[in-house]
Amino acid sequence: MKHICKAKYDLVKKQNFIVAMLLVGLLATPSFAYEVWMGTHLAQSSMANNLDDWALTASLLDGVNINRAPNNTDPASNNDWRTIFGQVSHVNNTLIPLPRSGVTRDTSQINELAFDEIEEEMQHQFDLADTYNYDFDHLMFYDNATGGNSYSWTETEVQHMRSWLDTNGHQDISLMWNARNFSQANQNWSANSLVDHVMIEGSADDFLNNSNNKSTLLNWLWTNPNTIDKDVILQIPRSENSMTQYASTRRVAVKLGQELGYENGMQSDRLVFLPVTYNDNYDYLPETTSNGTSYTDSLTSLALSLIEQRPLFEGRSGIPTNADADSFVREVIVPTYGTLIAGWDTWDSATNPSASVLAPGVTGSAVTTTEQQAWNIVDGRGASADGTWGTFAGPPTASTVAGEGVQNENLELPNATTGGTITFTITNNGTSDLDLDGFHFDAYAFRPKAARAYELSVSSGAITNGVIYTSTDDEITSVAGAWDNSAHDDISHSLLGLADHTLEVGGSVDFLLAFSSGDGDGSGGHDLWIDNVAITAVVDVIPGDFDHDGDVDGADFLAWQRNDGTPAGLAAWQNNYGAPAMLSEMESASLAVPEPSSVTFLLLSVAAWCRSRKHNSGNRRFNLCFSAAY
Repeated sequence: MKHICKAKYDLVKKQNFIVAMLLVGLLATPSFAYEVWMGTHLAQSSMANNLDDWALTASLLDGVNINRAPNNTDPASNNDWRTIFGQVSHVNNTLIPLPRSGVTRDTSQINELAFDEIEEEMQHQFDLADTYNYDFDHLMFYDNATGGNSYSWTETEVQHMRSWLDTNGHQDISLMWNARNFSQANQNWSANSLVDHVMIEGSADDFLNNSNNKSTLLNWLWTNPNTIDKDVILQIPRSENSMTQYASTRRVAVKLGQELGYENGMQSDRLVFLPVTYNDNYDYLPETTSNGTSYTDSLTSLALSLIEQRPLFEGRSGIPTNADADSFVREVIVPTYGTLIAGWDTWDSATNPSASVLAPGVTGSAVTTTEQQAWNIVDGRGASADGTWGTFAGPPTASTVAGEGVQNENLELPNATTGGTITFTITNNGTSDLDLDGFHFDAYAFRPKAARAYELSVSSGAITNGVIYTSTDDEITSVAGAWDNSAHDDISHSLLGLADHTLEVGGSVDFLLAFSSGDGDGSGGHDLWIDNVAITAVVDVIPGDFDHDGDVDGADFLAWQRNDGTPAGLAAWQNNYGAPAMLSEMESASLAVPEPSSVTFLLLSVAAWCRSRKHNSGNRRFNLCFSAAY
């Protein structure tokens, strides 16, 4: 079901690198959003010697194309390559290329005659991975020409490659086809069941102007029944026009929004942007300039901009323009969440804590589990005193009661316990659907052996199930020495990327927050502290429903009187008085102003209220109210 109420986004300009780092958790890829990978072609030695200069980009990448093509100006040594690959060892997607000529250059060895060479090349690729300390989970194969000869894969050869991988314990490695035009051969390979994903390799200009029918190929892949479940990776090595690679690649993102759409296009995790360079003179560094306030025309900065400005290019903050794409201003788009519908900022139980804040018509409960020592609620040193729910400020303000000796203000997983879980359940018993848009919590560890990694998922229920976010190891901040009630990580994850994030009336959903990586040695005082958990949503509100209970009645007039007081609010209440009972009538006839008999008394009350306000607010308030009542 689609709704017209959507979460809004604000543009927040980052002023320095530190502020940007605070947003790492927020900017991490949601389960449904385009991904950003980066190639290592022609990587410079300076990349290994200046890890801090691209640490933010590295931490946020979703994948890497492992390629040791040497840079002729500042070549990376073998140890440099190990260092570079170590910087991105956490990514979820790593691919290696395999040209057909890499198997054998003997053009007579095809099909079964090439099996031995295929097996040798497979083993060679795993040996290289061991030598340079990386893993790979995608193998991208392609036809190529070299030395005056052309080399092409056959289905028999690819089937043998697949069988060798499966037989040797590498069932997890996917096969990716590199397509460079809309030829029948590329269509056949792309649709082949042996191929898990498809790469389209081309310049930014190819996609902007449909050179070699690359945009045609992309649109075909996006909608063809045989490819609709395959990821599409756009490897873009250059602009091939008068624009910078930075601007032209970002313009591709603008154009794809226009062609593929947003909700099922740019917001899909099938789509991957993979900026690379084939130019020795195109720099990898720096990732930002001007004290972190600007992007620049470098490979890491291009990748970082596509990551940090995902909501812009995904159409979540309006329709992006070419002017947006060309801009170097570092504006990170941060979601503005809806209404808090369930929150836990005080804790009445360590095993079954009830929600302490609930919207009308919503129920909330939680259940904890532990791998070793039990959760407890008796150590207020771990309570958050910042008043926020993750990055969400409310309303309402979260409890700020905290400190030594305080109880029931936070959850604690104590003494280096290896892991534990909290399952939060909410049910929509109201009269309006809830467009869930955010999951929020505060967390920090007292001393480093606590369980500091986590995974957030929808474990069951009436919205899309699956993993929302998996942290890196020990991602939650630890504090040594004195405890600090202001030291919590403020963590918020958008739910808008879920294919279905609408909790319809009568529906329930379970959010599983699973913590791990505790040392498990029982070290005293190595505690994980959790507080201020909240779930937010955009509610499909009837205009005039000021108390958000799904109807418009006399109680809403009182809520308008206390909290709104505007003529527009009064008009909304008057025009929708009696809803939702009136909604069926609205479908067949125009809605008239409610009968005088049904609202006269309340309108008289409005006039009386306005007169009473005149004494406190002056003639301006009286005139405003008089006009509304009239």
